[in-house]
Amino acid sequence: TKLNAEINDLKAKEETLKHWNKSLQDEIAKLKSFSEAGEDDKTFKKSLFKVKYDEEVAPCVQDELFQALRLFIMEYVKAEGIDEEKGMNFFKRLQTEAFFSCHPNEILNEIQYVAQRLWTTDLKLCNGRTLYSILNEV
Repeated sequence: TKLNAEINDLKAKEETLKHWNKSLQDEIAKLKSFSEAGEDDKTFKKSLFKVKYDEEVAPCVQDELFQALRLFIMEYVKAEGIDEEKGMNFFKRLQTEAFFSCHPNEILNEIQYVAQRLWTTDLKLCNGRTLYSILNEV
């Protein structure tokens, strides 16, 4: 039912928020250590970007990618004061384009190509913004 779906969605959001809260606390500690670094320590190899890039684990299955995308879009539209239905419609259009423009093997086994197609799509949210422009802004 719709209520069970909403409950499951809220539970998933709660787990995501718990994870993000812990991650943010870890990030604060890392930022403090980076801000205190001397000039000799400011190299790309020691940069926060490089550290974060090396820590990240890319999604390996499509549901991880699409869940993250959906949550991201819904948070964005909420922050921008855009109707959630329009945000969900944008997500569904992105998802549909990804599924119909990718080879089935990409959807199942090579999710990085699906992410690349999403990044480069020209589909726009109701405010005229593409996904890549929203990601760049954020």
